[in-house]
Amino acid sequence: MISAVISRYKMQTLIEYKILEDDERCYGIDYTIKYECLAKLEEEMGYRILMTNNHNWSTCEIIQAYHGQSIIEYTFKNMKNKRHLSFTPQYHWTDQKIKVHNFCCVITYLMTSLIYKTAREKGFTGSMDTLLDMLGNIRLGTIIEDTGKKGRPKVFYKLEEMEPAERKLAEDLGIIKLHERPMKIKGFGVYI
Repeated sequence: MISAVISRYKMQTLIEYKILEDDERCYGIDYTIKYECLAKLEEEMGYRILMTNNHNWSTCEIIQAYHGQSIIEYTFKNMKNKRHLSFTPQYHWTDQKIKVHNFCCVITYLMTSLIYKTAREKGFTGSMDTLLDMLGNIRLGTIIEDTGKKGRPKVFYKLEEMEPAERKLAEDLGIIKLHERPMKIKGFGVYI
C-alpha cells in the first residue's frame, strides 16, 4: 500500500520507510527522507517540494504559509539593516533596558511599515530603504526674522526645496499639510 502511494508521486528514491509492529499488533511507520535525492528531484522536476507536519491544512494554506515565510525573512533583513531601523548598536546592559530598546525598535518598524504601505497605495514603487532615504531628504528649515523690535524675534518654519519625487511623496503622505496646519496638543509640538 505505501509503495503504491510513494510510486504514484515518483518518490520511491526519496523516502525510506519501515513498518513497525508492537506486541499488541499496533502498527507504525518509521521513515527517513533522503535530502540529497530531494534536491536532485527538485532540480529534475523544476518544482519546489513543500513538506509539512500540519496534515489538517489544505494545499492552499501550505503554499500561503510558505510564501508568508519570505515576508518574515524580509522583515528580519530590514531590522538588521545598519542604515535604517537597526536593532544594533545596543548600549544597554540590563534586561529591562534591552527589552525596552527592542520594543521601541519593533514599534518603529511597524510604523515605518504602515508609512511604506500607504506610500505603495499612492503609487510609490521603491523599497523601504529608498522611502526612508527620500523622507530623510525632506527637511524643515527654521527661519528667524529680526523685526527690529524688543522681545522675541519672529520665527517661522518652511520646508526646504525638494526633488519632484520627494514632493509627491510628501504630498501623498500628508507631510505638507501637517506642516501648514501643525497639531496643537498641550505639552507637545511638531517643531520641538
